[in-house]
Amino acid sequence: MAKAAPPPQGQNSIKRFVMLVLYLLTLPIRFALWLFRGLWAMVQMVFTAVTFVASLFSALVLLGIISALYIFNQGDQSALSFEKPVEKQEKIVLTLTPGDISSEVGNSRGVLKKLMEEDHGIPFYTLLKVLKKAQKSEDVAGILLRFEGDRLSVARVQELTQALRQFKESGKAVVALVQRMDGLSSYALAQVADRLYVEPGAFVNPEAPVVESLYYKKLMDAYGVKFKVFQREEYKSYYNFLTQEKMTAAEQENVKLLLASLTDQMKELVEARGRLNKDAWEDTLLFKGPLVTSQAVAKNLFDREVVDIETIVQKTLKTETDLKSLKEVEKIRFMAPDVYLNGYKENFLNTLSHRLDEVRGNVTGQKKILLIPVEGLIADGIVREGGTGVDALIQKLERLTKKGNVKGIVLRINSGGGHAPAGHRLYAYLKDLSIRRGIQIFASFSEVAASAGYMVGCSAKKIYSLPGTLTGSIGVLAGALDLSEVLARNDIQVSKVSNREKDEPLFSVASGFSPKRQAAFEAWIDDEYSRFKKIVSEARGIPMEEMETRAKGRAFTGVQAKDLGLVDSLGTLTDVIRELREHIRDEGEKPEDIEVVPLHEMSSYSLQFRLLNPANAVMDAKAEWLDLYKTLKRPAAWAYTPLSIK
Repeated sequence: MAKAAPPPQGQNSIKRFVMLVLYLLTLPIRFALWLFRGLWAMVQMVFTAVTFVASLFSALVLLGIISALYIFNQGDQSALSFEKPVEKQEKIVLTLTPGDISSEVGNSRGVLKKLMEEDHGIPFYTLLKVLKKAQKSEDVAGILLRFEGDRLSVARVQELTQALRQFKESGKAVVALVQRMDGLSSYALAQVADRLYVEPGAFVNPEAPVVESLYYKKLMDAYGVKFKVFQREEYKSYYNFLTQEKMTAAEQENVKLLLASLTDQMKELVEARGRLNKDAWEDTLLFKGPLVTSQAVAKNLFDREVVDIETIVQKTLKTETDLKSLKEVEKIRFMAPDVYLNGYKENFLNTLSHRLDEVRGNVTGQKKILLIPVEGLIADGIVREGGTGVDALIQKLERLTKKGNVKGIVLRINSGGGHAPAGHRLYAYLKDLSIRRGIQIFASFSEVAASAGYMVGCSAKKIYSLPGTLTGSIGVLAGALDLSEVLARNDIQVSKVSNREKDEPLFSVASGFSPKRQAAFEAWIDDEYSRFKKIVSEARGIPMEEMETRAKGRAFTGVQAKDLGLVDSLGTLTDVIRELREHIRDEGEKPEDIEVVPLHEMSSYSLQFRLLNPANAVMDAKAEWLDLYKTLKRPAAWAYTPLSIK
């Protein structure tokens, strides 16, 4: 095919010239479009950034408002309910269910938890504040004490009894209603009431305490499961249910002594009312089984059966109190203690303003006593649900005491123990803190302060216990699981990779205990036990040669512990606070001017005001998050070892 002839050279030159001219003519337009596009992109970026910052700021403001509401009101939502004021001819009756006491002091739950979780009770220290406020209030006519079947410890009963007796000193009445009663301790608490009523057909079983334990050794033997225990000494019986076929003689001896002491204390509370004679005590209160309510009334255990409790309470209050205004009362409003404490008459703004005033007072200025709860399992790391994380607690105390306005600390201990090294670390820190910053530390034992819980209490200058507190248990216990037999029975093979040629791993559920492993554990337990006894000996001034009579893992009631010199005095949390105020006050200073601040409140307030200083806030937040990261990154003890030590 013939090729087309190329255009003349002159035509190509003309075309290129025209294109160049057109390009030059449109160049300003192109530049303007490029500039406009760049500026528009910048505007979009700025707008996006502003929008993001505004959204973030709005979110932070909203989060701050929510935090303020829930922190300042301590997780209680009653301040948002806009409760109407009490009418002129209306009186308040606080309804108290002893089983609703959720903790000793309370905790600083996060905002999200406060939003998502329901309130499951009232802390004991908060209840004390309620009773103190209600005692002075003209609006409060009395208390309705409701029993709904919760088993109460003797120590809790003793402390509540004293608090309610102090409330009654103002001339106000306490009325008790039994809807279900299980245990003699509940009946002992009911004796504080002016009138004791029972619902018809209620389950009533006010029997003396009984200890019933299950033992699984034969069942474990049947499956080839072994549990190796190292204990110091014979009364340290926590793991007996896995290693014994029945209760040991030492365990029986200890339990009988405890039950005898606790039963005598409950009998003393019941007899103080003068309701029952000796025969009634033996035949009725030690009776095993539910009582028919009509028969219980006939035996004078209760005043009468009631159905319409509101009418009965109204009549009782008119009879039992000296308040003249009650003669004209037409209506009684029943109210939960936490609702009353947080200002049922206040609107939202008044409540928030009141909380802000409290914050300012708690962060700066006057002398303070810090109330520290040590509850549940004492362990390493961050605060755990229902327990005490030693690392987190030490960090908080170090930060909150450095300003110098904390002059006293009350350790409110309600713990059966935990990990011995964690308890020793907290004990050592508190002793050092007391010396380094001149802080006086007193301990208040609640229901139980045993093992590592008692060790922490030894850091205090004075220890107060309730008569019914379970304390002591000065001993050490460790246990390790041995599944070598059950693995062999079921032909389960275990493969190991190690640079060891002969020795078995120290922590291995697949290997039996060789003499070398046995010796290693024994040496470890001996060291912990010796350290524990030395701590108690030095703290309580008991010679080491006399420590065995207090140790060996024995548990004591508060009465027994006082006789042995393990505690200084018998008293409630209120008594401890009063004594510490007297101890640290200056000449001319009123004890009541020394403010008591629970740890979680002090921590929350400190956090709010640290945010005013961005540098400190960033450093503190970085430290807290780093600690949390390290704790979460480190495997839990049970993940790599079957052994626990208490």
